Amino acid sequence: FYDEVQEVTNKDVAKRTDDIQGVFLPKDDPARSTEAWVAALPKELNLLRVDKNNLDNARAVAQFNVKTTPYLILYENQKTQIEMVVDDTTMNKLKEKLSAPSASTSTSSTTTPSSKSSTSTTPSSTSTA
Repeated sequence: FYDEVQEVTNKDVAKRTDDIQGVFLPKDDPARSTEAWVAALPKELNLLRVDKNNLDNARAVAQFNVKTTPYLILYENQKTQIEMVVDDTTMNKLKEKLSAPSASTSTSSTTTPSSKSSTSTTPSSTSTA
């Protein structure tokens, strides 16, 4: 979940969300993360960015009780693995979770990175940001 105004006005938030979004971008995207652990991921993950302030998203914001943005929810095998307000520890937690042996199975995630919006789903994975 993200707040576009916050990302535009707060450089720290923009940096964190861009870094996280880089994990989920397609392999051929020049903005994709160049971290070795990201390159080693067995498949591309899906990212869905949800604008907290868009009234069409009010149900999802309420369902996940999102009070602060950016907010990340990572799903793996239809279970919440990470649910947190994005901060300086988020990338390390993503690395730890996604680099683990279980990360080779299908993964979905809900993320709240930068102001670019993309939605994609596969049978076993979905991401939200």
